[in-house]
Amino acid sequence: MCTPNDRATWRTLLGYARPQRLTILFGGALVLLSGLAAAAQPLAAKALVDRLGSGDGITGLLALLVGLALAGAAIAMVGDYLLERAAESVVLVARKRLAKRLLSLRVPAVQRTEPGDLLSRFTGDTTLLREVCTHALVALVTGSVTTVVMVVMMGVMDLVLLGITLAVLLVVGLLALAGMPMIEKASHAAQSAVGETGARLERVLGAFRTVKAAGARGH
Repeated sequence: MCTPNDRATWRTLLGYARPQRLTILFGGALVLLSGLAAAAQPLAAKALVDRLGSGDGITGLLALLVGLALAGAAIAMVGDYLLERAAESVVLVARKRLAKRLLSLRVPAVQRTEPGDLLSRFTGDTTLLREVCTHALVALVTGSVTTVVMVVMMGVMDLVLLGITLAVLLVVGLLALAGMPMIEKASHAAQSAVGETGARLERVLGAFRTVKAAGARGH
């Protein structure tokens, strides 16, 4: 169930992605098109095998199969490039906003926070934002559409295969739902640990001469 906090998070993420929405939409459309080309390859391969069994010519189907593979790879490459470019633009804007926000803080607010933690958040969290605002959003849509298309195609090709596929998808979906809370908890813990490590390292480097004079060594 989507909580108000989750909705606010999604609004924030979409706000970062909105300036690059045209690039993301175009890149996502290309990725989806490449996925559909990949989904059509089993049908072409099945038709090719049937044609071989009947002894008819296979030149046209073979060219179609090769064309689908090459076109899918080329389209996917262009789509990935556009998404990567949009992702870097999102990170750049996020870091500029965060830097402006940090510089506008009052001195007591900064003193209550470890500088190392702020630096790790500035670099690490914005890098995660790059993945979520572009690749994750596109993968959510394209993956859903491609899965539906593949299921329909399996139903056309073999009903037994369709039943097995649906059963596997159901099991995987239930396992994913069960594991999501643990993954979210572990992700928050990892980010907190990164911030704490950055803060400790910043303190050590700030007193590096004293640390070396005391004979401390890394283990």
